[in-house]
Amino acid sequence: MNESVAAELEKKGFFYGWVIVIASCIIVAMGMGLLFSFGVFLKPLQEHFSWTRASISFSSTISWWAIGAFSLIFGFLSDRIGTRKVVIIGAFALGLGLLLTSR
Repeated sequence: MNESVAAELEKKGFFYGWVIVIASCIIVAMGMGLLFSFGVFLKPLQEHFSWTRASISFSSTISWWAIGAFSLIFGFLSDRIGTRKVVIIGAFALGLGLLLTSR
């Protein structure tokens, strides 16, 4: 959105920052929903692939470890290279992770 449109919206009493807040909340809700929905798929994965519950749960454990490790790294990078670039890298990593999870 260019600055003149944002300025025009502010004149009408609409603060564009709320659009960013709402979009961020939706993105975080989708990400957390994907993260916490793993338990729903545990039994179907076990039945379909004949894997043990432990081996399936280990992939979720790796995911949580990665989140913990990369949150520190991405926090550091956000201070150094800027939040926008870090969000783009994170979105790409999330998409790649979901793609690899489906395989």
